[in-house]
Amino acid sequence: MQGKEVSWYLCLIYGESVWHKREPVWNSLSIWLDSFSKPYILFGDFNQVEYQDDKFGGSVRPIRGIEFFRNWKLSHNLMDIPFKGPKFTWCNKRNSGDVIFERLDKALGSWDWVNLFPNSGVLHLPIQISDHAPIIFDSDLITLGKGRLYKLEAWSLDYPDCLLQVQTEWKIPVFGSSAFCLVRKLSRARSGIKKWTLSKKSEWNCKWTDFDKELEKGIEMGSSNGDISYFLTMDSKAREFAASIGLFWKQRAKIKWINEGDTCSKYFFHHVKGRSGRNFIKGLMLDQGQWCFDERIVRCSFDNYYSELFQTNMDLLSFDDFMSTESRRSVMQGVQKSLLQSDVQSKLDKSPVTVADYGSQAIVSFVLEHELSADPFSLVAEEDSGDLRKDGAQETLERIKLLVNDTIASDGSYSVPLLSSEDVLAAIDNGRSEGGPTGRHWVLDPIDGTKGFVRGDQYAIALALLDKGNVVLGVLACPNLPLKTIGTQSDQSTTGQNGCLFSAMIGEGTYLQSLDGSSPVRVNVSSVENSEEASFFESFEAAHSLHDLTSSIAKKLGVKAPPVRIDSQAKYGALSRGDGAIYLRFPHAGYREKIWDHAAGAIVVTEAGGVVSDAAGNPLDFSKGKYLDLYKGIVATNKKLMPSLLKAIQDSLDEKASSL
Repeated sequence: MQGKEVSWYLCLIYGESVWHKREPVWNSLSIWLDSFSKPYILFGDFNQVEYQDDKFGGSVRPIRGIEFFRNWKLSHNLMDIPFKGPKFTWCNKRNSGDVIFERLDKALGSWDWVNLFPNSGVLHLPIQISDHAPIIFDSDLITLGKGRLYKLEAWSLDYPDCLLQVQTEWKIPVFGSSAFCLVRKLSRARSGIKKWTLSKKSEWNCKWTDFDKELEKGIEMGSSNGDISYFLTMDSKAREFAASIGLFWKQRAKIKWINEGDTCSKYFFHHVKGRSGRNFIKGLMLDQGQWCFDERIVRCSFDNYYSELFQTNMDLLSFDDFMSTESRRSVMQGVQKSLLQSDVQSKLDKSPVTVADYGSQAIVSFVLEHELSADPFSLVAEEDSGDLRKDGAQETLERIKLLVNDTIASDGSYSVPLLSSEDVLAAIDNGRSEGGPTGRHWVLDPIDGTKGFVRGDQYAIALALLDKGNVVLGVLACPNLPLKTIGTQSDQSTTGQNGCLFSAMIGEGTYLQSLDGSSPVRVNVSSVENSEEASFFESFEAAHSLHDLTSSIAKKLGVKAPPVRIDSQAKYGALSRGDGAIYLRFPHAGYREKIWDHAAGAIVVTEAGGVVSDAAGNPLDFSKGKYLDLYKGIVATNKKLMPSLLKAIQDSLDEKASSL
């Protein structure tokens, strides 16, 4: 904030107590959230458990409404505000064995709100009088610092009880994904061992004089009746006790480390540790010779430097070879890795925009204008410079200018002076053309799938050419899309080579090559005829497509494979090479599709032998300006599957209409 006024929305929530009535509440709330032009926070009683572990007691069956609530939360990029205090905020207060505790009261913030208040938190007070616990919001509750990591001590491994403690904690059921269950079980095991260790240490507080008395008692018993079993038992316990304490203090005194060659003294160790805890980088001299004291820029500079240092061995390539193979994708990948929270902003429709969106549009606009200087130049693109001309946007504009100038200089194809801030803004604003049915118009989405780009997932740079309203050329650059075929959701995370470039020209087919510059290979859509053998793509974000409707369509077609959900027009590219057979996109009511979201992808699929249409089978009309007028949604598949697909779509739409 730093002296600047910041305004945001506060929504107080009370969720329906009956699970099947909560979904309409979340859907209605979505309309409000989509209309907000500023950061917001939701605060109150949601009446919905989000994870099985947020409930104690009662039935162990899966809790209703969890999946819908998670998808709804994900669609709006809502983030949990951390809390302190007791975990559960509601209790049914039954004295019998039917007691139930749940975490129902919480706070959820939009990503830009969390960016404004990074230390905010919610304080849970104990449940008193009411069945709900009071919760208090504090914008500076969470103190960031170095937490001391608990380490398992060697002496505890000598006790069978330690292993038993881990086994006991591990057997407690946890519901959720495999990764979630593993993390939760590890957390419980760590907590259990820590409690056991502390309780064991408390036993060491007994006095040695107590052992002496018991040993004397054992000797007296043995000398009187010849039975020394009690003496031997107490002697064994004393030895075990002494050995455990001895190992504990040896570890603490670092005797084992010193024997193995670590000769640093206790004084030296604590002195260095104390100094390292106080060290920090206050400023950094940049390449231009200027000192920078902005923590975010310093952090970004270090990220960029070490990413380049450890990712590429420049000695193995000549500079010319390196630039020819890597520069086309390194720009966006480098920006994606070093992206800061401050580099992500919201537009009026609540969709995010980053420095990469602006930078990509400026660069493509610059290149097209220089290469087509003899021809009339018209560009229809997603971004404009309106927000960059506002007060407070100077730092973002400066980063965009540096990105654009560095990219142009690295490429070496254009001998031009450094672009000024106004030059960059003008290049971005070249994309303000309205398009239409006459003339030629380039259509650009500089970063299609910005949310995927921010997450580090799939995105695309999409460029198409319209001639009298018809798409005649299209290019899709997908830096994170594997060259290997993706057939399932998990295939996207392959460790193989990534970076695909799809290109298509009317009547010439669709070609695929790697962004490293391999030879183009012609590709074709899937030839699957039986819909039961087909797989389908849909949007990753639930806010971009009605997943319940696409699920109904897939069920009517008999599709057995789960949907592959990825961001951006990378879906069109994957479809064109046969990774899947169907693409379904059904946006929420009131949303209008833009031509830059589909122009390049549509021709890539059609030239690969596919068909792209609206839900009624009508071809997409790109001659109406920036928006597409279509029926319900957009579908793409091969020519053999399209008739059965359109029938399944209409049946599902009719069912949905009759249920309202």
